[in-house]
Amino acid sequence: MKIKKILAEKKTDIVGKWFQSTLDVYPDKTVAVYKKNLNQFANPVGVTISNAIAKLFDELINGIEEERVKPIMEEIVRIRAIQDFSPSKSLDFIFRLKDIILKYIDKDIEPENIKELLKIEAEIDRLAQISFDIYVTCREKLFELKAVEYQKRIHRLLKKADKDYQKNIKNPFLKDN
Repeated sequence: MKIKKILAEKKTDIVGKWFQSTLDVYPDKTVAVYKKNLNQFANPVGVTISNAIAKLFDELINGIEEERVKPIMEEIVRIRAIQDFSPSKSLDFIFRLKDIILKYIDKDIEPENIKELLKIEAEIDRLAQISFDIYVTCREKLFELKAVEYQKRIHRLLKKADKDYQKNIKNPFLKDN
């Protein structure tokens, strides 16, 4: 039996385990909230992660195309990029899928299916690469926004301290200061 067919049959169980595994980095109280209420307005983070994981699994079964996968992956990675996790912890949920899949197909692996399993694992690795690019872009944007906010704060403080402060600032890049 083909591995992707087996995975499709066990989709509900695998996606449920993957969702649980994705939430493992959160505190227990947060996990309880994310799992309990699947109302988009009461629990936007939990619903977003749950829906995105189900969509990603479908993409894995049907063959990953970056144009389709990237917006789905952005839904999860944007959330995790702004949270206080290390990059490895933020993106670990992708690699956990490999272990989950192996647990569900362990008995069904036959020698002729090894190549298909390796292709699936390569597609999961591709998901991780796409996620890493998204994560880095999100973190860059976050740091850029923080830098702009700090500049605005400093400008306001200087303006409060001396309304004519801009006249006294010399630009080191201009020769006519």
